[in-house]
Amino acid sequence: MTDLPNPCLGIKGFREKGRDTYIDDATFKAVWEAADWSIRDAMDLAYLTGQRPADVLKLSRTDIKDGALWVTQNKTGKKLRIVIEGYLAEVIERITNRRYKSIIPMAIVVNERGERLSAFALRGRFKTAKKLAEENASTPEQKKAIKEFQF
Repeated sequence: MTDLPNPCLGIKGFREKGRDTYIDDATFKAVWEAADWSIRDAMDLAYLTGQRPADVLKLSRTDIKDGALWVTQNKTGKKLRIVIEGYLAEVIERITNRRYKSIIPMAIVVNERGERLSAFALRGRFKTAKKLAEENASTPEQKKAIKEFQF
């Protein structure tokens, strides 16, 4: 304890500016096509539900109830019900119909063994897909857009 003034008094905090990048359809498609199926699943779910990567990775088959995807967001704690229809229904059907040796995984976004995909694996696989998409980019502008793409 001290009676001296706080040494941080009067120092302004660092304010980080948020990202403001729009990923166009061509950029999304280029990375999606270069990705393995687990990253394609994660990209589709994130795009169609508007959820953060961590929230997509924690999705489970038990979150599918009454024709909706029930989500509790990690960051805000907000609870959502997203109606499963249209392309989202096709994506979830594609994922749940995928077969593994002798297991039915509870997680929705999984690896080749049917195990929940980790954040580390998502980051690495997405980076690999971006690198492949960059190599196949037809223009310098597309290459730059792919490079700036953050999941």
